[in-house]
Amino acid sequence: MKITEYRKAYQRVSDICKIKETRKSYEIVAYLYRRYQEDVRMKDLIENFGMGAVEINRILLQYVEKNFGDFVNYLRINKSCQLLVETDHPQVDIAVEVGYNTVKTFQRNFYRFQGMTPSKYRSTVRRPGEGKK
Repeated sequence: MKITEYRKAYQRVSDICKIKETRKSYEIVAYLYRRYQEDVRMKDLIENFGMGAVEINRILLQYVEKNFGDFVNYLRINKSCQLLVETDHPQVDIAVEVGYNTVKTFQRNFYRFQGMTPSKYRSTVRRPGEGKK
């Protein structure tokens, strides 16, 4: 095989691998979007996708710019922001609904991502007449 033929063959194999990696990356992100409200763990991803934790975190950092833990918390906090504005549900109910086991953990992560408490967020962002669901 001539060097140019080798390069072309290598490029085709590389392109195929990238397509597979992109598809698997999408599946990992979609899996977390569907299950962030559950008690999802890195172990679940390792078992479902046959990859190591380092590789999964590399993919998440590449595609969503967050590692596993930060991405799950990011999804939960974004959903909680929506619930705080659109409903009058107490924080404990919202915390459980988005996947947290304790209000304290919810409040700590909320402050980390939003820079304010859930109560402050609700009173600052909500327009008069919103909520009541």
